[in-house]
Amino acid sequence: MDRRQFLTSSSLLLGATSFSGLSWANLNSSDSGNSRVSNAQFSALNIPSPIAHIQAPDGQNVAVPMQAQIIRQYNESVYIWFETESLLRVYSQNGEALPQVQLPTSSLRDFALDSSGYIYLLESGKHEITWISAQGDILGTIGSFGLDMSEQLNAPLSLTVDSQGNVHVLNSGSRTVKVFSTQGVFLNEYGQSRWFNERQLHSVDGESLITVSGGGMQNNHWQFSLDGQLVSSQ
Repeated sequence: MDRRQFLTSSSLLLGATSFSGLSWANLNSSDSGNSRVSNAQFSALNIPSPIAHIQAPDGQNVAVPMQAQIIRQYNESVYIWFETESLLRVYSQNGEALPQVQLPTSSLRDFALDSSGYIYLLESGKHEITWISAQGDILGTIGSFGLDMSEQLNAPLSLTVDSQGNVHVLNSGSRTVKVFSTQGVFLNEYGQSRWFNERQLHSVDGESLITVSGGGMQNNHWQFSLDGQLVSSQ
């Protein structure tokens, strides 16, 4: 039985509801176009992981900390999705556990927030983006599966919402970033001619500038303006 199957049937308990030693200055500022919190930064925040109490194959009860899979900072809050949970856990800059966001799924590939607090979810194995409110209500979807039309998605990997409220989706099938309005209208796509022979693309991030990361070690980065013009690469 793999870890994911092992945890799915578990009951969850969260230990402390606040954390100490928080250093917001070390987190990525949205002004830098980067909302993602690295694993090292997350560890320094001392946010307690939910605990799964499970029964091991030998019959013993084991307490297993859940792993944080996606961590993003928006304004002065950190949003965290822990593996197999159908919710986002939210913490304030003072270490308070804020109201959780209920999700329609327990299998996420990525999520992003816009300036109004709406949340955009990329579920594992799906070829569309689900748009939900801060209360978890489904408001709509963006994109649909396909290969032939620019507005279609095929194996999307990651997403971010820019400062104008548009949703940028890293689509591995076309090796481009596709841009949609929050109403789901396809606007444009960019990036294909810039990847050269680099095929390992991983994530997209940013608000005023959009950064696409790739490479075996995720050490290649391309930065684009909001209209899809290449600004820098490294």
